[in-house]
Amino acid sequence: MLKCSVHRKTIRSKREVVSSLGMEPLMARIRDDAKKKETVEALRTERPQLLPSFRLELTNSLPLICPGLEARKRRSGEMEMRYNGIVLLEVSDLDSRGVAEVKQKVAAWPTTLAAMTGTSGRSVKILVHGTWADGTLPTDVTVVEHFHTLLYERCAAVYSAVIGQA
Repeated sequence: MLKCSVHRKTIRSKREVVSSLGMEPLMARIRDDAKKKETVEALRTERPQLLPSFRLELTNSLPLICPGLEARKRRSGEMEMRYNGIVLLEVSDLDSRGVAEVKQKVAAWPTTLAAMTGTSGRSVKILVHGTWADGTLPTDVTVVEHFHTLLYERCAAVYSAVIGQA
């Protein structure tokens, strides 16, 4: 099962917590977390009027999703990060109709794991999964970096063609 890392700060202690979630639980959390929805709506509707420091505070209160890595805690307590082959693409500067159209177009592709509206309400974040032809993923850091760069470039080119943007 594919998992992504989620980084967030606890409200009381301001301690950073890293966890891994499968794609379905992650999408459910994004969709169903009422408190985070309120924060996102505040950012969308009030962003131009907010002072930069308050805007930053609101943005920082949201969890940070790291789609390309899966965090695992070792028995020793150390965090281990493992590459999972997920690339994040973003299509920005859209109106509400454009957001819906892009999400509909990319949802039909088998490599699309998820397509969601960005925090601004004017972009679409697309999660795409890729592997080597034999279904495996690289493990060496240098090879992972090269593989991820190539995967991103190829996915960006293909998805640009799919949604009709050059």
